[in-house]
Amino acid sequence: MFRTFLGLAAAGLYCLGLTLPAAALNFDGEWRGEGYAQTDGCASFKIVVSVSGNKFAGKALHAEKDLTIDGRISDDGRLRGEVDYGWFTVAEMSGWMDRDSARGYWRSIKGPDCAGTFSVRKL
Repeated sequence: MFRTFLGLAAAGLYCLGLTLPAAALNFDGEWRGEGYAQTDGCASFKIVVSVSGNKFAGKALHAEKDLTIDGRISDDGRLRGEVDYGWFTVAEMSGWMDRDSARGYWRSIKGPDCAGTFSVRKL
């Protein structure tokens, strides 16, 4: 009887668009990859980040300058971050992580109008 009740309760939550919390994935570690420009005249770059808990921080290694990357990861792997040059945020990024890879999109918000994709893998 109790199992039937739990099954009905879970089905009711699903129908309402609610879900039971899933266990958080562990993304901790070192990640490496590349950002690819999809806009003419914009450069691609190497990405080096460390993940600890629900935060990530690192560098976008660009031919002309190194930019700082930092952001947050939700328990289900959605990520949002910023790319900074000095005190200024120059680009935003969003994407998805799983246990050993991440991918997504970035776009500039200052400077040249650039956009592209990124992908990284856990070392």
